[in-house]
Amino acid sequence: MEPPRGRIEGLGRVAMSLKRRVRLPRLQPVRLRGRPGELRILAFSDCRTQPLDWFVRWVHDCDEPIDLILYGGDDIARFRPDPKTNYFEQLAALTRYGLCAVAGNDDLPQPRALIGGRKVYEVHSRPVLLGDYCIIGLEGAPDRPGENIGIGYLLHTEPAIASHLAAAARIAGNRRMLVVSHAPPYDCLDTGLRFGVRRIGSKALARWLSGVRRPSRGVAAVVCGHVHRCGGKTQKFRGTVVANVASHDNPGEPLRLAWIHDRPYWTDPAFVDCGLACEHDELQKVSGIGPGLAARLGKSGVKTVEQLSQCPPETVGRALGWRPKRAIVFPARAQALHEQRPVPIRPLRIPSAPRLYLDIETEIVTSMVPVPPVWLVGCHVDHADDVRQFLAAHPRSEETMLREFCDFAADLGDDLSWLAFSATDFDRRILMARLQRYGLPVPPGLATSVDVQPPLRAAVAVPVSSFGLKEVAGAFGYRYRYPNLDGLAVAGEYLDCVRRGRPVPKRLLAYNRDDLLSLRFLVESVERLCEAEEVGTSRR
Repeated sequence: MEPPRGRIEGLGRVAMSLKRRVRLPRLQPVRLRGRPGELRILAFSDCRTQPLDWFVRWVHDCDEPIDLILYGGDDIARFRPDPKTNYFEQLAALTRYGLCAVAGNDDLPQPRALIGGRKVYEVHSRPVLLGDYCIIGLEGAPDRPGENIGIGYLLHTEPAIASHLAAAARIAGNRRMLVVSHAPPYDCLDTGLRFGVRRIGSKALARWLSGVRRPSRGVAAVVCGHVHRCGGKTQKFRGTVVANVASHDNPGEPLRLAWIHDRPYWTDPAFVDCGLACEHDELQKVSGIGPGLAARLGKSGVKTVEQLSQCPPETVGRALGWRPKRAIVFPARAQALHEQRPVPIRPLRIPSAPRLYLDIETEIVTSMVPVPPVWLVGCHVDHADDVRQFLAAHPRSEETMLREFCDFAADLGDDLSWLAFSATDFDRRILMARLQRYGLPVPPGLATSVDVQPPLRAAVAVPVSSFGLKEVAGAFGYRYRYPNLDGLAVAGEYLDCVRRGRPVPKRLLAYNRDDLLSLRFLVESVERLCEAEEVGTSRR
């Protein structure tokens, strides 16, 4: 994992001073009794702040049978806080076959010795053979000299990783391999942020996965962590399911878990929220409710999401010391979460049709570059069939691209309402600043454009934890072509193409197009839902 926020300043020197390339051990496989026809696996990684005692209770009370638990590393010392406590062993006891784990790059000396106990297996040095399966491990993180990605304590060079994986594959033979790797494969759920945007996955692991040519056997799934911002995502890589199950390390962050099931064909991992937040209060699953508000509601007798969903706004307002008009959002969000469907709150107040939907892509925003160059402007007029995109294939062509956009906007007329989605008026602010930099005219529609995120958030509650465009449009049924892409990853990939002199991939344009079409889809879906509420479809 990359070091926790709040410890970044000066940490690079400290982390680099801790760097140690550890010699890879000679592999000694462990053979377990049993021949399962299928496996039901629970996977997690980077459990740095979440309460382990509560997680053990959650696993104990879980309705689903668990054959195997996989842990992707970091802070493994938390699982052995004293000589009498072994959370690894407690979790393993609740499964059919046990728990397999590897150490992470931030785990300190002799980390493998901490992964032990009854039915607990350290799979980096001791692959587990279980019937037709072989569970192999890859600890730590890659260290590539010259790329400044080897931060932490437990590091291996890419050639050493390649040698380790080849040895593990020989042990696996014809068995189906499950890989527990702290770091993801390169170019797959591995875009890190904390020391600059870069890919921090293992190139050797990526090459090894690319070389597997036995789809019926080979590598069935990879469980990884390390890159917290990509946690909770899954992606197919060369035909292999890769699940990044890293959790964030801020206090109160939930623990990300994934079910991975062989039926006998490997299905995409299903991520679940086990509710591990501060004080373990179920109400904190509701967006906007933290420990303080949850405590106030608890004192008034409201302790579950279902109870909150049935509360009148007046009751919630009295408990929180708020006016009912302000408190109404929490019963609506609780109802959306409990019933797993969007719930209208109040009428949607945005400019009427016809509309133009706007979405821009920029280089990476930092404190040093608060107004970054724009390399793609996407527009979609709601009475048109498709989108218009203006691309600067290189930063040097930004001015030319913006001139083309201005010519397009000048021909649109003045009757269109311009809409964008960001919560910070990002598209209007940045695009106007870049136009002014080159002395280009600001289209009137852009100057009066509306950021529709706040009115949408006020109008509807959705069963998702954040009110991002992808999450909210997905809750209404929109399906993205590239669900694992986000704006930061797209910006990083664009800059990588510029550095390497490569053309901009079509999938980056498709990502921008999806944002435009999903925004229109979302606006129209919320309008229909709120109109139904106004004509008598009550949410209570």
